[in-house]
Amino acid sequence: MPGQRKSPKVRLRSDIRHVLRTHGATLVCLDVRRGPYTLIRIAIDHPDGVDIRLCQNVTRALQERLAWFEQTIGPFQLEVSSPGIERELKKPREFRWAIGRSVRVLCREPVHGDTDLRGRLEHADAGGIRLTLDRHTTPLFLPWSSVAKVKLDPGPA
Repeated sequence: MPGQRKSPKVRLRSDIRHVLRTHGATLVCLDVRRGPYTLIRIAIDHPDGVDIRLCQNVTRALQERLAWFEQTIGPFQLEVSSPGIERELKKPREFRWAIGRSVRVLCREPVHGDTDLRGRLEHADAGGIRLTLDRHTTPLFLPWSSVAKVKLDPGPA
């Protein structure tokens, strides 16, 4: 509605996305935890990779852009990082971001004789995930009930 103010959470996400766009980065994960101060953890991705310089530049820009947050919510600490090469995927946003990437799926029961599957994540929704295993060409669907954990897979060491 015109004139309606955004909630602090909606405004925070919007401001973060704006800053990331100006740096050519995308938001992978946003985690906000309350305590004596508010901890804002952000995992970002960039087509050229995420390095210390990008994290520093994004942090500086966010600190300037989020000055309103401290006045509204109170003291906060900001952490900006890459998703990590073996990040565990938990939230729907993380699964959407990881589509097309290599993942390692730990299953509750053996699938094709194995509980540790590696392949490319093709799709994720409320029903489960679909991946193309490294040794197969046909995608395999796994319902969430059979999935214990999904992590990014950096590949063979």
